[in-house]
Amino acid sequence: MIILGKQRLVFLEMPKAASTSIARMMKRGFPDEVIVRDKADRHIGIVGFRRKIEEPLSLALGGPIETFAVVRDPLDRAWSWYRYRQREKVRGLSVDTSGMGFELFLEDCLLRPVPAHARTGSQAQFVGFAGGRAEVDHLFDFADLRRLKTFLVRRATGGLHLPRRNASPDDAMPTIPADLSEALHKAWAADFALYDAVRTAGCLRRST
Repeated sequence: MIILGKQRLVFLEMPKAASTSIARMMKRGFPDEVIVRDKADRHIGIVGFRRKIEEPLSLALGGPIETFAVVRDPLDRAWSWYRYRQREKVRGLSVDTSGMGFELFLEDCLLRPVPAHARTGSQAQFVGFAGGRAEVDHLFDFADLRRLKTFLVRRATGGLHLPRRNASPDDAMPTIPADLSEALHKAWAADFALYDAVRTAGCLRRST
């Protein structure tokens, strides 16, 4: 979570949705007002933010807080998680995916309970999405971050550059069997509905 104090604007960092790059851009573009919360709050979702942080933060900053986040196609995000967990640093740990194919990883995502290596988290839960509406004020599409950059440029005093940080290797996601894709769309129905809503809107705003 990154806070722009003067702007009263909070970036809720969705894991595996360019959060590292966006945080770096904000630190450079708003050097005099960035507040970085401790690691325990880094990937806090909207429910935790409302319960734990929003009220004292709004009092400290002198007004209501705006929130924004980025969401990603669920399958693309799962592919990113799969590749990220193949790095040398986690070899041999419970989250290591280096010894399995992507299809097996996705099949494991459907298990209950979900094994550690297949946990990707719910984007819909992170942003409080229900009934076509999210609790985060501004939601941007990972596939079109130009809109997010424009949103921040309007508020920045200096230039903004979106670096690429903490990214998984560039390689194409393999084709997924139809039955597995169908099972994932069913299991992750809320996440797919969320992403479709954001992609269609360009930027999904809480007031719409």
